[in-house]
Amino acid sequence: MSERAYSFLQGIEQIDDESKKIYLSGPNSAKRVATDLAWFLSLSGPTLLAFDQLDPFVAQNNLADPEDTTSLRMKEALHVLFDVVNGMMAVRGEFAKTLMIITCLESSWNALQKRAVDSFKHRFEEIELLDLIRDPGTPQGLVEGRLTECYRRANFTPTYPAWPFARGFFKSLPPGLTPREILNRCDSHRLACVRAGKVTELGNYSDFGPAINGGPDLSELDRRFSQEFAAVDTRRLLDQDGEDQLGDILGEAARLFRLEVPPQPNIDLAVDADFHETRQFESLHLRMRRIFRVEGDREEHVCVRILQKTNARAFQVRLSAALTTSGMSEKLDGRRLFLLRNAPPPSGAETVKLVKRAIEECGAEFLPITAHDVQTLAAVVALSKCGDSQFENLAFEEPAAQQDNVVARISTHLAGGFAY
Repeated sequence: MSERAYSFLQGIEQIDDESKKIYLSGPNSAKRVATDLAWFLSLSGPTLLAFDQLDPFVAQNNLADPEDTTSLRMKEALHVLFDVVNGMMAVRGEFAKTLMIITCLESSWNALQKRAVDSFKHRFEEIELLDLIRDPGTPQGLVEGRLTECYRRANFTPTYPAWPFARGFFKSLPPGLTPREILNRCDSHRLACVRAGKVTELGNYSDFGPAINGGPDLSELDRRFSQEFAAVDTRRLLDQDGEDQLGDILGEAARLFRLEVPPQPNIDLAVDADFHETRQFESLHLRMRRIFRVEGDREEHVCVRILQKTNARAFQVRLSAALTTSGMSEKLDGRRLFLLRNAPPPSGAETVKLVKRAIEECGAEFLPITAHDVQTLAAVVALSKCGDSQFENLAFEEPAAQQDNVVARISTHLAGGFAY
């Protein structure tokens, strides 16, 4: 029943007898589902609906360029944009007791206003734009706020609240930095201290971290890694009922993998691994994002869905959800979807049709995941939870990106790969 209910919520028309018995058959649409849900939620009170992630789409498709109106890429992007705008206008006019908020950069908002119909401009109130940091005391307060709670949890009393970031560090900050850039610089120094095995003060924005004198002894961690590797139950994790559990391991491994990537100016790396849209299954198990801050937050995505189901309907629903959540169904640039499966897809005309669409029209790719992959990732994740302070050094001594595992192989599909 849950599979049919989820298909209904996706706006998929169902015509089988079982769907008729539970009144989920017949014509359906995403608009109908959304308006019905808004009505249902309005029975208990008002609803706040926020639209986010418009900046990457606008930047990726160059929608802010008023000159480009005829290219095929622009026509496809505008088609998607008009659907987004129409959806916003429908929410504004038809959703009961619903307040909508749009969060985006000023350039994205201007592009929406230029490309949309005139009536769109007058349906929203514009608020004051956020400014860059001007007060020299703000960065210090920002860093102190992050460190205070960490030190409290560790029962540690620093020499001063912002330690090890001295007053000279904040005085030397270049003007016009964003909070994200300041925190990234602090994190770079933290990682340098981890590599060196000691903490030193940072007195100037342009200073380097402490020098590395030899590497730590990782023989004990190597021994424990071998133990964890041998203890992994690969049969259970590679079974169709182990999809989400293996997905959790994959997400944790990707977060650890991210630690190995040296910070780059104006480029952030993010890992998303929580896609519990329903209580039954996740639409994706992993999304790795490269965010280009100086390009209007343009993003490149690599998405992963473990898909071992043998039942045709269960396979179809999960594949459709993965295509939608990853953006592949809309053919957005800078998007890749990998489906990890070790067996041929289930039989049936509808399944064959959906798989063909996923591969040929949307560009999704099926990849195998080996028992060695599972053992490696599960062992690394288990070690990360052991509480050993040496674990973070593993990223710098034996980076997983230089090993043969599925996370390393998938991550290379982000444009340019990861630099070392």
